[in-house]
Amino acid sequence: MVFGRELRCELDGERTHDRWVGVCYLNGEDIRGVMVRRGLARDCPRFSSGRYAHRLRGLGAAGLVAFRRGRRGARLTALTSAAPSRTLPTLRGSDVPGYNERLRWLDSALRPFVRRIWRDAAHVSALSADLRALAWRTEPGLAIDVIPNGVDTRRFTPVKRGERNDILFAGRLIRRKGVAHLLEAYAGLGDAPHRPRLLIAGDGPERAALAALSRRLGIADNVVFLGHLERDRLAQVYGEAGIFVLPSLAEALSNVVPEAMASGQAIVTTATGAREVLQDNGLVVPPGDSAALRDALRRYLTDPLLLLRHQNRSRRVALQMSWPAVAEWTISVYRRVLAGAAQRSGVLAGLMFSCV
Repeated sequence: MVFGRELRCELDGERTHDRWVGVCYLNGEDIRGVMVRRGLARDCPRFSSGRYAHRLRGLGAAGLVAFRRGRRGARLTALTSAAPSRTLPTLRGSDVPGYNERLRWLDSALRPFVRRIWRDAAHVSALSADLRALAWRTEPGLAIDVIPNGVDTRRFTPVKRGERNDILFAGRLIRRKGVAHLLEAYAGLGDAPHRPRLLIAGDGPERAALAALSRRLGIADNVVFLGHLERDRLAQVYGEAGIFVLPSLAEALSNVVPEAMASGQAIVTTATGAREVLQDNGLVVPPGDSAALRDALRRYLTDPLLLLRHQNRSRRVALQMSWPAVAEWTISVYRRVLAGAAQRSGVLAGLMFSCV
């Protein structure tokens, strides 16, 4: 029971835009219909998880415990009344002490509160095993499932590319992303024949410094700063490039790697969370090692058969990470948690759905 109201969910198996769509009921009525009728949302809410939680609580649904957020809003939610105050947090990066260097000064103050939240949670998951290992420094031995991000394999798909196999980075231009090391690695390739361009998609506080570095390294004519790209344009750039590089100094599991894989790119990444999704479709180098990054790029550029094999393999691996596949995985975890709660309390009320 949830404040005296039964809450249940039926997954209707309908696939829309490569995501599962659930039908959620409150007192036997479609909860999205209730929200629309009361002016709390349109046909499908597209606001932040916090605002969505507030609106659900306004309907009398207590114990909202987890959201899977995406660029288009809430994707998956779980709700249980067995212990309304318990949560199911998903660790995504900066919410783990020690992950974000800009927040290090807060780590010692926040660690006791974070530890308490995790201990009181019904279930904790993380985007990658690397992030889980970092969380264990705060709370050793805590049970944490790894549930990676999914990818829209319909939006991100290979398109016909030229012979140059351009090198692409996409992400926020901050120090942690390691783009300076990518520029140094690219400069180290020299003036090799048919050297591809280096495309840098994204914006951020380091953009001016990185542009200046490209000029000092003598590669400015071959480096294209694309700035912030809208989703459709970004998908096009993904599909046209041949090699995707994520040179991060620290990373949980950035969305850009699965997106690049779905677009049929070979991957070069540092030994951070992104390496966990590679399955013979990429090369891994130490963080902050420009020479190793240069050598990985040169290996692809001098071995076209290896490059083509990894490009083709990336697409096949990405299909296993589609949103339906990740949704099934997440739902199985939540069902296990809810079943355990039901055994302890004799009460089971669960809600899971995906929003398109």
